[in-house]
Amino acid sequence: HFRARPRRGTTARLRRPPRTALKAHGFESAAQALFASEVPDAFLYTRFAHTGHCSGFWRPIVTASRSYISVIQWPDGWSEEACANLLAHAAGLDPYDASLAAKRGTPGVVATLDGDSAGGALQFLRDRGVMAIAPAQHEMAALPQPVPIKRMFWTEVGAQRALGYERWRGSPAEGVVHPQHVHLVVRGLTRSSERRVSQSGSRRSGAIAAGFMVGGVVGAAAGSAMARGSGRQVSSNISTAEVMDLYIRSPESGLTDCLRITSGRFNPELLGDAPRHSGKETLDGVLQQLRSGHRRLLVDAGFSEFRAPGDVVQSHFATTGSASVQRRSDAGAFDFYSQWVCLMYQTMSG
Repeated sequence: HFRARPRRGTTARLRRPPRTALKAHGFESAAQALFASEVPDAFLYTRFAHTGHCSGFWRPIVTASRSYISVIQWPDGWSEEACANLLAHAAGLDPYDASLAAKRGTPGVVATLDGDSAGGALQFLRDRGVMAIAPAQHEMAALPQPVPIKRMFWTEVGAQRALGYERWRGSPAEGVVHPQHVHLVVRGLTRSSERRVSQSGSRRSGAIAAGFMVGGVVGAAAGSAMARGSGRQVSSNISTAEVMDLYIRSPESGLTDCLRITSGRFNPELLGDAPRHSGKETLDGVLQQLRSGHRRLLVDAGFSEFRAPGDVVQSHFATTGSASVQRRSDAGAFDFYSQWVCLMYQTMSG
């Protein structure tokens, strides 16, 4: 997955040799097929576009069932050079990409490979003492999808105290979860931004972007400026939201649900009549309530340190009429991280 500034009627050229770029992102079989047939030194990309709108989401035209080679922990005492050399051999990375992957913290995704190559690479790492996993896309897709939650409240189920919840949408509208059935909590701060550039004097010149929002808006910051003498109007908006996923595991059925709480879209009545809370304080309060009924609750808050793989789209560029808009959001990266972490802990727990 690569990003390039789109031009209508053109193809994108890579900054790195195409064979190296393809192999580094898990398309080794595609690289062999393309270059065996003497395809020119350019890699074609599809474009999501229609009249009057040119999108900046670029994806390879060749797709495959992918797995994400992930290192949870390196053996003690290994140098970055030793880790990079092992990655280069195991995943077919070029030395530069292998060096970058080795410098990143663990746990993390180090390479994306197709299904045929992932198993061998994973076994190669494990045979040398590396704690690693390779979650596949179909495994991540099989996990329960997040259900947005409007509010939570304590209730009684038989002789046990449980948490009731109300969905934003879907059926049934309400449900109940026992705190001890919460298998894992994944939380993080997501950011979204929008930058709009329009020409003054046009019908769109006075338009100020309302913002690109994911969930609620917490700590939103907005500003606009007129470029002097340029005839352009630039407006920008930045918003943040605290997000928390609760993975529910039934003793009989395994993982059954994923409940998602997003600050700004969650009624904090569970916390009582305390003063108005910030997004972080609200999620902290919900977590404290969960821990009151589940002392050994597993919580992961490592999203801020996570580097999403290249095929997770986080930016969007578009031109409509006389305005151009660039949007960026790491909400998709959090979706990926939440499922990836869930599979990681499942693998580690056996």
